[in-house]
Amino acid sequence: MTDINSYANELLIDFLDSTHDQLRLILEKQYGDSWFEDGIERHLENKYFERTHTMLTSPMAIVDMNKSVDELYGVEHLASIIIGNWDIFEEHFKHRPRTEVYFGEITELRHNLSHRRQHHILQRGELWRFVHNARLILSALDSPNAYRMESIANKLAQGGTPWGNQLSGTLPPSIDIVSDFVGRQSELDQLSHWLTTDHANQFMIWGYGGSGKSSLAYKFAQTVRDGAPTGLEAVVWLSAKSQEFMEGSTRERHPDFDDIDSFIRAFWMALYDFPPDASQHTRQALLAELSDTPSLVIVDDLDSVLDHEELAHFLLFELPATKSNFLYTTRQMVPGLQRIDVKGFSQTELDAFLRSCALSYDMDAEHIVDRAEAIHSVTNGFPLFVEDLLRHAMLNGLQTAIDDWSHRKGDAAREYALRRQLSSLGEASRRALIGVAVANRPVSSLELSNISGFTDDDVQQAVRELLGWRLLTRLEIDSSGRPTFSCNRNTQRLVQKTYGQDPLYKTFRSSFKNLSGSTLPPAHRKAVAMAISNARALVLRDDNEGAAESLRAAMTGELQSNADLWGVLGWVLSRDKIGSAVADARAAFQRSHELDSKKEDTYFHWANMEIEIAEGLINQGDDEDLLKQWRSAARVAELGIERCGETPSLCQMAAYLRNREAKTLERANQFTPAQGCYRQAAHWIRRAIAAPNAPGREVHPSQLYRTLIIAHEGAGDHVEVIEALNEWEAAVGSNDLDFRREKDRLGNYTKYRDHIS
Repeated sequence: MTDINSYANELLIDFLDSTHDQLRLILEKQYGDSWFEDGIERHLENKYFERTHTMLTSPMAIVDMNKSVDELYGVEHLASIIIGNWDIFEEHFKHRPRTEVYFGEITELRHNLSHRRQHHILQRGELWRFVHNARLILSALDSPNAYRMESIANKLAQGGTPWGNQLSGTLPPSIDIVSDFVGRQSELDQLSHWLTTDHANQFMIWGYGGSGKSSLAYKFAQTVRDGAPTGLEAVVWLSAKSQEFMEGSTRERHPDFDDIDSFIRAFWMALYDFPPDASQHTRQALLAELSDTPSLVIVDDLDSVLDHEELAHFLLFELPATKSNFLYTTRQMVPGLQRIDVKGFSQTELDAFLRSCALSYDMDAEHIVDRAEAIHSVTNGFPLFVEDLLRHAMLNGLQTAIDDWSHRKGDAAREYALRRQLSSLGEASRRALIGVAVANRPVSSLELSNISGFTDDDVQQAVRELLGWRLLTRLEIDSSGRPTFSCNRNTQRLVQKTYGQDPLYKTFRSSFKNLSGSTLPPAHRKAVAMAISNARALVLRDDNEGAAESLRAAMTGELQSNADLWGVLGWVLSRDKIGSAVADARAAFQRSHELDSKKEDTYFHWANMEIEIAEGLINQGDDEDLLKQWRSAARVAELGIERCGETPSLCQMAAYLRNREAKTLERANQFTPAQGCYRQAAHWIRRAIAAPNAPGREVHPSQLYRTLIIAHEGAGDHVEVIEALNEWEAAVGSNDLDFRREKDRLGNYTKYRDHIS
């Protein structure tokens, strides 16, 4: 397994070589034998050639000695050659400023890899932008390597990690921590620098409530988990928030830990999804594991336990003696720790955040951004307060919301806004939200109906309204075939502050304690969890064969028919992608589906395996086999949608696969069925965009709209292309680089130019 930085460096070298090869072909065609002198040498400074010659002839040379002077160009040099010969390359690139932007962005990535490599973990978005730019440049130069870059870009957009496996461990669903993450690049860079240096293995994110401490920590944890930096094996998230002080009394929450004993248990659960046995449930075993499995451990809300002297000493002094790294979020300063102070959004960040929220709330983004300064003044740019202010604005108008916020400020304004919102929605909505907030687990509308006293129809309508206000989140289907719902912890705390003294709150809490949380017997659940835990531990140590064997050994008796175990077995087998493992993986995934699996990951991993098989068939000469494979992969995604609901990730994958099927049909001159596939793709992307908030694999809006435009273009629906472009702009703003790139591309075509300002 490699890390994201090393993988990006290999791709960069591949891009440079491929670009050089195509440039040479074009320059030789133009200048003949003098291609080097006329096409290259006069466009680069002499000191470059002198430095390159020194590199090649030095006894300490570390470059490939089979290369010559004219093969050792950096991104800047290739850009200088193209711009210097623009009269030749204009027909290839069309638009000079845009071409300079592409090379400029790749140069920035090259700088990060070359000069900051030990202190900068690339984010998925940075790598995606590089391969997208590389594809555009290589396509313009007719390089056969352009397809590879396109394939990698698509894998990244679907949540894949083409550089290897992401780190083990567990993060909570992102929707529980952060709704819309924007900006904070300077803070993320500081965290990367901390983690990748050999200095202190502790770091603190400090800030006031609502400032976005946890969101920043979560985004960084995702970056580390996906990037798999060398030296780390896992990412673990643990929350210390054990209680909330309110109006002179404390209210229950359900933390991951509140003492040393529960911390030990929570760590093993987060790492292996199974509680420790007696030999593991000790300080010594935990400390040993933290050195044997170097991890990034995020302790969220550290300030909640700083008064617990023994626990605080354990967290701040004993654990850091291991080979793991510890990141704390806290409202209370801890002397001696390196830290980042998280403040409200800058004006630029706030504009982006407002646009994202406006899209979710179906509000006029331009009107809201026009009032950004006023919104900042009453919220200090804190994301939690901004989001609640906009939700209040949906009910009473933006100016009224700003006025109310200026009078009350902070939590008082949030409580006032929530009461007004629920008052407008009715008693069923109020009871449904309180019920979900106190349940401490996902609940169905039927359960809410049973404890609230309202009919199932009334509760379902209340849930739909709460989803529209983003106060609830739709989760997976339960064993009875019903969707379940939850709310994130910020909403949970707000409901607690607002209604904690209401007798209904206590009544509902007691009622949910009497409801069963699962139809599986405890012993059965424990056996399933243990089998999956053991398999993950073996995968963590790169023993896929051992993981598969341990799962098969566990799948006896009743566990022979457990959908989750079959799904995990399919995932383990699919990692090898050689020989009979593919057929065995496919059979395991199929069995999981037949047993009514409702796990999104099962279908995601299954479809990804089928995609890799399809890509291996490209250029093999048999379009029928390739079409069959694209259709098989698309069918897997659609099976997942049938079982798990219309999640953004599965809908986007279904759309992507129908687009790939359509392109293959076009290559086979089957244009009519290709148009049908493009329209199917557009349908699935529309479903992805409309999908309700839910935890799971995230898909960036830019990828959704780009896939939608590809589908409409392929179908010849030019009006819909422009409509999709306009929707994209409303979603992310006109300054978004990905949007601007697509707008520029479309602006080059006569059929779109008149419609693009």
